[in-house]
Amino acid sequence: MWPPSDPTAPAPASAVLHVRAGGRRLALPYEVTSGVGPAVPCVRVPRCAPWLLGLIQWRGGLLTLLDAGVLFGERPCRPTRLVVLRNLKVDAALAVDEILRPADAAQPADLVLDHAALAAHPALQPGGARA
Repeated sequence: MWPPSDPTAPAPASAVLHVRAGGRRLALPYEVTSGVGPAVPCVRVPRCAPWLLGLIQWRGGLLTLLDAGVLFGERPCRPTRLVVLRNLKVDAALAVDEILRPADAAQPADLVLDHAALAAHPALQPGGARA
């Protein structure tokens, strides 16, 4: 089961989390995630990029909440879940439409978001949310 009760425990090397966001299927290797959870209310940030939903509180800290549908999909998502990212320059979480069950994840993803792809994305750079 992922995430483990110990958030510092390494994920299986071949494990991948499949989500749907903005009409696309995305795959995130567990090595880039530190947890998943239900969508939570966020504090909106005025005059920012359209993919920035706002700031959320997660396990005692603040995270930037990004709309994965706008960033990687075909349309904005209707967030029901969030995926917390790790080891990036920005503390962030992706809002997604749904996390797919393993049986639903058998189809190939439209986009694989490995660490290199996420780390290079302009939205995940310090100051990247300025409109």
